[in-house]
Amino acid sequence: EQDNRRQSLVLFHQPNYDTLIECLPGCLLPDATPRHAPVTSGDHLLAKFVKQTTFGGSKVA
Repeated sequence: EQDNRRQSLVLFHQPNYDTLIECLPGCLLPDATPRHAPVTSGDHLLAKFVKQTTFGGSKVA
């Protein structure tokens, strides 16, 4: 039986707040579009924080 498991590695760790995170051009097929829009590191971390600190759509005090 063939083992099809994958392993992912972190490419960055706590980049500067204004660092733009985007798909590398070599990771796309010629006419493909990235799965995720480019985002700054700070905006991404803030969105994760807000998602983790809300309950039912309301912010936790």
